[in-house]
Amino acid sequence: MRITRLVLVAAGLAAVAAATASTGKTPPPQPLGPAPGAIVGSRQGGMIMAATTMNAVSGALERGDAAKSLAFPISGLVKWSEHLPSQFAPSTSAVPGTRAKPEVWSNRQEFLNKATDMALAADMMLAAAKADDRAGLTAAAQQAKAACQSCHDTFQVPRAAAKAG
Repeated sequence: MRITRLVLVAAGLAAVAAATASTGKTPPPQPLGPAPGAIVGSRQGGMIMAATTMNAVSGALERGDAAKSLAFPISGLVKWSEHLPSQFAPSTSAVPGTRAKPEVWSNRQEFLNKATDMALAADMMLAAAKADDRAGLTAAAQQAKAACQSCHDTFQVPRAAAKAG
């Protein structure tokens, strides 16, 4: 298997060298990481999934479902919230069609603080769910909702204003 990989790598390098020699041009560098528009699409999809998870948690708690039955979807919320700041990379600040305010980047520390509030609330939700603690999950979910709302109030253009422009 290792020899096969070495042969494939060598063949690839030979092909690049041949292309460079025949055209006299160096091939363009490959982009590193996802394009800004792809990051924005990912963050928008993540926001939808986070809202869906929060609504599912609320509905399950209202129905009286066991808190531990929510551990799996909440674990996704935890992973997403831990990486939320990376979804607002500086390269995404100029992508059109988002509702992110410029303050996400100009007031980065406050944004990071609010993202941390969300991540901590999600962690508390997961701990309560794993412990089958409905009261703890209810309280942590309320904290998570407050963290979401606080961040959106500060860093997101309201929906009505976004449509008007």
